[in-house]
Amino acid sequence: VGVLILDASYPGHVATPDDPWVREAPNLAGTGFFRIALEPGGDGAYAATSWGLYQRPAAFAADVNWTKIDGAAFPTTQVPDPANPGTNKTVKDYSTCSDVLWTKGDAGTPERVWIWISEGAQGGLWALDKGGADFVHILPNPPAKKNPQSQRAVLAVAQPDAVPTQLYVFKDNGTGKAPSLHRVDCAGSAKPTHKPVGDVPKVLGSQGWYDIALAVHPTQPDRLVLGSNTFKSVTAGGKTLTASGGTQDGAVVAGEVTLSSGKLKFTKTKMLGAGVHADVHDVLYTQGGNQLWVACDGGVFRSDKVDQLVGFVPMNDGLSVIESNYLACHPQCEGRVLAGLQDNGVI
Repeated sequence: VGVLILDASYPGHVATPDDPWVREAPNLAGTGFFRIALEPGGDGAYAATSWGLYQRPAAFAADVNWTKIDGAAFPTTQVPDPANPGTNKTVKDYSTCSDVLWTKGDAGTPERVWIWISEGAQGGLWALDKGGADFVHILPNPPAKKNPQSQRAVLAVAQPDAVPTQLYVFKDNGTGKAPSLHRVDCAGSAKPTHKPVGDVPKVLGSQGWYDIALAVHPTQPDRLVLGSNTFKSVTAGGKTLTASGGTQDGAVVAGEVTLSSGKLKFTKTKMLGAGVHADVHDVLYTQGGNQLWVACDGGVFRSDKVDQLVGFVPMNDGLSVIESNYLACHPQCEGRVLAGLQDNGVI
């Protein structure tokens, strides 16, 4: 498909009542999109995809391809060209880029584009200053020897519309291992630095390659929410809550990063996701931190009780979020139908 635009304010946008969407980036049809980052106050955009990092060449224009980013983060190599013996050909690096973040700048701190490359020798966190020649490696990430999928990470900042002084990186380390969390200090024009955070709960299980999420509270920049597969819901009285079928709820786990004996640690860990469907893919604070949204395999959920175990309610009216794998019709009454649902039993 590529990238679809649904905004009549874009120049050149032409839509019809039957199909309000207009396409750009047709060269990205078939790729997996992790995130699209928009330029602060502008029309620019970057896309983190399974084929690497792509940039919108200018303001929206229908069916215009996006440009693949090469350079230090995605180096090209020369290999023998079988079609022309004795010569070489250029091969691009299509390593997966699992997240992108575009942060605002001011006179003291440059506008920056941040990316995470989740595979290959160039894996890790990179940043590009506005006006800079190329991306700079901030947090290297050696390639995994056994499971290259266990290199995915997500990025988050407290206030996307403000100039940041820090951001966080949340990374999967594979089945049975605790995930990594890093705080990146980025105030000023110097190269950003990073510090590891200890005592991170094992919220990812074996599915960090599939569902991994991170949100930073907009007014408490060291209060985080981690999201992923499932996590045990236990009340203050010690009662364990379960979803239908006796399964655990979706992992929505909050905590605070604090300094202890000179080291950063994840403290005050608290499960918030009671009632949330398993497999959390994104979490987001709104209303100044008074609402918390979750996007998961069960659709969209919202909590207005952002520091409590039980607070989420589904917001799925009008959304096609039930996956039906099996259908059975009554042999005599055509109006009687049973549907077997992915992860959700039978209706």
